[in-house]
Amino acid sequence: LGLFTDASGKIPERVKQRALEFMKIGNYTEIMNINLLQIQAAQRENVFFENGILPELSPFDDDEIHYEEHLRYILQMNFQILKLKKPEYAKALEMHAAQHEERKMQKQMAEQQQMMGGGMMG
Repeated sequence: LGLFTDASGKIPERVKQRALEFMKIGNYTEIMNINLLQIQAAQRENVFFENGILPELSPFDDDEIHYEEHLRYILQMNFQILKLKKPEYAKALEMHAAQHEERKMQKQMAEQQQMMGGGMMG
């Protein structure tokens, strides 16, 4: 299983997405579609940033998927060119990605605290 996991031991959303595509069973197709829409929304945001449009985080964003897609873009040549030509746009995207990461971490911490709190009651 280590073949499909990232450095933190989690299976990235893109890998899950591909696996779900191949399975096509039960409500996995519905889940796959929602995740695909999240990926596409983050990719659109990347294009917005390229053009100087600064989208805000939405309460409907899946922060894990959005962060992953923004990071994927940041690691590509197009972003390096953007950083040289329009550094303010690149900086805005970096800050936007960091906000997704921060929200993702806050959610994980809240879930851990809830699990710890719930375990003490039982």
